Amino acid sequence: MMATQLRIYPSIGIARVGNSSEFYLGPLAPGIFPQPPFRDAHGHLKRQAVQFRIYEFDIDNDGNETCIAEITNNITTQIHWAVHVANTKAAGSRRNQNYEQSLLTIDPGITNIQGVNQDSGPLTDYITFKNRSDGIIAAQTDVSLLQLLTDDKGRLMVLSGNGKSASPLHFGIHNFINNDGWYDDLGDGPVTAHVVRHDKQTVEALSAWVVLAPPAVAPSIQNVVTWYDQARSIDAHNFTPSQKALPVFFTRDIYPILKRTVMLRWASRSQKKGSGKGHGGDFLETKLFKQLRNNGPQAAPARRLVLDVLTLPKNARGIDMPNINNAPNINTVQQSNPTTFTDLQYYQLNKWSRGDFLCDWIGEPKPVSIDNIALVEQPTSLTRAALESAFEVSYLPDCELSDTTEATVIYSGPYRINTNLLPGSLTQHNALPWQADHLQGGVFWWPEELPVVVDDGNGHLVNYARGMSTFADMVRYWAELGIIVQKGNVFIETERGKIP
Repeated sequence: MMATQLRIYPSIGIARVGNSSEFYLGPLAPGIFPQPPFRDAHGHLKRQAVQFRIYEFDIDNDGNETCIAEITNNITTQIHWAVHVANTKAAGSRRNQNYEQSLLTIDPGITNIQGVNQDSGPLTDYITFKNRSDGIIAAQTDVSLLQLLTDDKGRLMVLSGNGKSASPLHFGIHNFINNDGWYDDLGDGPVTAHVVRHDKQTVEALSAWVVLAPPAVAPSIQNVVTWYDQARSIDAHNFTPSQKALPVFFTRDIYPILKRTVMLRWASRSQKKGSGKGHGGDFLETKLFKQLRNNGPQAAPARRLVLDVLTLPKNARGIDMPNINNAPNINTVQQSNPTTFTDLQYYQLNKWSRGDFLCDWIGEPKPVSIDNIALVEQPTSLTRAALESAFEVSYLPDCELSDTTEATVIYSGPYRINTNLLPGSLTQHNALPWQADHLQGGVFWWPEELPVVVDDGNGHLVNYARGMSTFADMVRYWAELGIIVQKGNVFIETERGKIP
């Protein structure tokens, strides 16, 4: 007997801040990236919205499942959405110990929206700094955290706030992670929905999660290790172990790593050197690439050499690679674990280096828009597109999440966040305010989230954050930073605002 289930996709979505009232949709299909202009007519940075959809699945007695339909809002079906996002960063264990912790969470509560072309307007809550010693309220202000919209099919769109960070207490920023007296408008929380059929039957959909994050300033340059890679590795280890029995495909499993590593040169100091130069050259250079996609014994030395460059031991530093393996000590901040590949990536790279992979290369796969992807593949495509645009690292940067993505406990199943978590719990330990970590993050981390040195469009290499030297500068001018986009065969900085 067949059973049916409704599920929300992407299972994890990313909405990004901008200081404009306008927005664009984030990635809906792998390899299809947002396109310029990224600023409105006033020069303000647009927000990136995430679109959520509901799909229906048939599940047989053996657990085999098939996506059979997307559920949209019409005269026979009504979708009722509910979103509960909170920002708990000021109430973190290392912050604001002199103030009443319960008043530091920004939580507009559960917001419901239904129908087509609806707008919740800005969803706000107060943050209150109340002295624990004498009970006096030192400061209080309201914060707009997010906004909900529905489109003409009843799909949900979640928009973040405007990237505002401030200290109502007029405190300065003295640390790139923890700063008392500050707030920002990032956060996270569950997205739920139920569908009311024409016969009045109500069906709950499997929930999703949304994360409010900083802007993507290089939207088509992906990290070597993405949140999707981390979630896929956790899926293989905890939920679907049969994944490790699957053959390694060069096109699907190895090529993205090689390409992403090379792409980082458009955002890092090693742009003109080429990834791995001195250890075999540009991984996509024609002669070398021909060897890397060959599983024969004659190509084994080239594969092994590249693997050695990509997977340096702990505490080692790449000579010509972008600084992707290690984070140096920053002042008195203790170094965390070096950034590494996921367990699944490392497993696949080792098989590849030994020649145990399928030579399926016929050229780079052409991206397909979500409307042209087969229905049965749309749900996973939405999740993959969202998470491949998100950063993964074993440290505490303020991109989407910190090392939270590596914690198995946050997942209830493949690519789906555990609904037992409280709203705001995933982003709680991210930098406060988020701009503080962005001032220097790109120097130490895979730099697509914050480039270091970029092409200014005239062939000149320039410091991406030029004009900024303090945390306060980044808080004030973050929305003026340029966007890195492809122009022909190069990636250049465009749409830079005015930074003194």
